Order: sequence, then structure tokens, then C-alpha cells
Amino acid sequence: MNNLLKNELLKLKRSKSVKVLFWYFVIYSILGTLFFHRADAGSFERSGFSAPFLTFAMHGSSGFFFYASVAAGLVANEFSQGTIHNAISCGVERRRYFLSKICCLLGVTVFLYLTNVLVRSLAQSIFSSFDPYGILYSRYWQKVLVYNLAAILLLLSSMSLFICIAYLCRRGVMTFVISLLATDADLIWYSRISRDKPVGPVSVMWQMLDMAGTDSSSDRLLEPGFLLLLLPSLCMGAISLIVAYQLFKRADIN
Repeated sequence: MNNLLKNELLKLKRSKSVKVLFWYFVIYSILGTLFFHRADAGSFERSGFSAPFLTFAMHGSSGFFFYASVAAGLVANEFSQGTIHNAISCGVERRRYFLSKICCLLGVTVFLYLTNVLVRSLAQSIFSSFDPYGILYSRYWQKVLVYNLAAILLLLSSMSLFICIAYLCRRGVMTFVISLLATDADLIWYSRISRDKPVGPVSVMWQMLDMAGTDSSSDRLLEPGFLLLLLPSLCMGAISLIVAYQLFKRADIN
């Protein structure tokens, strides 16, 4: 298992999609701090105080489906490249191969997000100062922790769905296109159909951003209802991994 994990980490290190995504998030975080302020932005959004909350939503839906490029490159394309065939034919157990792949893909998702939060927080604190207006925000650090744990769980749920799509399609381009359509469908649901009943990670993300911006004196982010907001996405992620494993077990590697 350790050798499989090392092999997957080496693939991540050499992956062009991971490198491009890493630098995209870093550059976008800095540019977003410098130039992309709304004209009606309040003091909360203009200070470094808000960076741990704004990072999650600053890319919109692209912050989700761009992760599909990683799943497409490291899962779907391995079928056409023969990588999986070579590993399985050498006696590697499918369950261990799948687990090592999932651990590394979910791990790099968390790494990319936390790096993005760090860069955005540093940039916004440097250019706008951390809290220039003396904002009062009750239980700030608790909310930062809960908010970003929720953001990570939503991103992991999305990545799990993209992994499932990759095992279903087994082609990189098709995986990315279907992942894009699924993400946009969630966005359309929230923006055009129902803002009160988010169903997927993207719609929940916008709900979370609204809660963070208006939660300075209340504790909605720390209430049980916030967890209920995440449940549909978490269930989607768990089901996606189960289905992905079943697809992989039954796949004709030859």
C-alpha cells in the first residue's frame, strides 16, 4: 500500500493539471485581492478579516469543476494510456489501487484549497490590512474553522463526483465536459430556480458566503442547521465513491 501511495504522489508531482491548477489559484487569489472588489463592497469584504470566508467563493463554479481536470488526468486518462492495465496485470489488488488513488486525489484537493486560503489571506492582509475598520465579529476563529471545514467537505464531495464520472467515462475530455455540465446545473438551480433549497456543493457555497457576510453578530454558522445544509452534498460524495469503486471493480481493464 505504501508503494502505491508513493507512486500516486509521484504522479501528482508530475501532473501538469495539478501544477496549472495550483498556480491558477495562487495568481487568481492575488489578482482578486488587488482588482476584483465590488463597487458596493462593505468593510468586511475589503479587509483581510474576510479572506478565510471569501476564498471559497471567489472563483465561482470554476473553483469546483477545474478540479475535474485532475480527476480526468489521473483517473480517466489512465485507462487509455494503459497505466491501470499495467498495474493490475502485475498483481496489484484493485481495492488497494483504488484506495491509494482516492487518498491522493482527495488529499491534493485539500492541499490546493488550504494553499489558496493562505495566499488570499496573506495578500488581502498586506494590501488591505487585516481589520482596518475594527469589525466586530462574534466567535470569529470558531466560524473560520467551521466554515473552512465545511468548504473542504464540499470540495471533497465534488471531487468524489468527478472521480465517479471519470470511472464511468474513462476518457479525460468527456469526464471534464460532464463535470462542467453537472457543476453548471447546480449553479443554475441556485441562481434561477431556488435560492432557499441548495442541493449541491456550488449552491451551498453561495449560501455559505451569504451567511458569512451577514453573520457578524449571529451564530448561524455554528448552529445544527448549518450541518443540515451540507448533508445532501456529503451524501452525494459518499455515494459517488461507492459507485466509483463498483465501476472500477467491474471494469474490463484489458
